[in-house]
Amino acid sequence: MTYMFRAFQTKQGGGRHSRVAAAILFLGLGCGLVGAGSAVQAHEYWVEPQGPAILALGTAMQGEFKVGVDFKGSRNSYIPRNVERLVLAMPDGSQKALGGELGQRPAVNTTAEQLGTHVVGLVTTRSKLTWRERERFVSFIDYEGLPGILEQHAARGLPEVGFAESYARSAKALFQVGPGDLNDQVLGMPLEVVMIAYDSQAQRVRLRVLEKGQALAGNQVRLFHRRDGGEEAEQVIAITDADGTVSFDVSGGGQFMANTVTLREPEQAEWDEVWHSWWGSLSFNLPLC
Repeated sequence: MTYMFRAFQTKQGGGRHSRVAAAILFLGLGCGLVGAGSAVQAHEYWVEPQGPAILALGTAMQGEFKVGVDFKGSRNSYIPRNVERLVLAMPDGSQKALGGELGQRPAVNTTAEQLGTHVVGLVTTRSKLTWRERERFVSFIDYEGLPGILEQHAARGLPEVGFAESYARSAKALFQVGPGDLNDQVLGMPLEVVMIAYDSQAQRVRLRVLEKGQALAGNQVRLFHRRDGGEEAEQVIAITDADGTVSFDVSGGGQFMANTVTLREPEQAEWDEVWHSWWGSLSFNLPLC
């Protein structure tokens, strides 16, 4: 499989474009992509579909870039320098690149051109943080279900504090246009959550986690479920099986977001980082019932 996504450090240039972007980031609209504090690392990042669960043909298909905790977060504007790739895969299998004006919100704003499930895929550029508190790093490892990391960290002779990590996000969102069940597509993202089955009668979904196109076994997936559009979300955790799959109950409908994380020794460090994390998410809405 040829991978269409690759994360790298974005060069920060001068000029008016960079000054405008910096001002937007200062206002907190892009904090989830470029933050350098350890608090940012502990946040999920997702593309949140707007509007009803079933859209009409020819209407606006909009998605917010969101960063936060427990399926609650702030909206991020479209900042081109923070986006490695933003693509729309249409029901007929064709794809097109998405974009927008600097500071556009919602970040995804296009037209539903076909009946069926549309898939938006976002991969961010790489960012860096420094872990300055041992307790926060341990809490992050525990929360994301990353067994063996602390042992590897010690075995590599790494310091307990003051070490750097790079991170990037790969977020997907499903938009259903017209009647029918959700039907995801594999986009070839570095870390990808794929809906491989949706049983509308049993109200269950089956997801597969792919790392560089290969099924990822033994990885934690956390599903967030918000039933009524409010702030509070239920959470369920599952561990992928040998085929990289997990199954979740989605009864009641509403808004859903599945999140998973990997933490690896960098194959090629961009800065002085000793770890690199990928954050993968899949968001979708189902009709309330």
